[in-house]
Amino acid sequence: MGRILKWLVGALVLCALAAAAAVLSVQQWLRTDDFRVRMQQQATQVLGVPLQIGKLSVDM
Repeated sequence: MGRILKWLVGALVLCALAAAAAVLSVQQWLRTDDFRVRMQQQATQVLGVPLQIGKLSVDM
């Protein structure tokens, strides 16, 4: 039973680290101007009117 518990705890820690890395990656990606510019261009094409997006921020 102790061996299974160690594997379970290890798997949970690994999942938590992966989730934290994913959140940090998304936050970093959304802060880049490249993402904002691409969203502006796509929204302008879809809406048919010029669109400007200001500063983007994500808090978790």
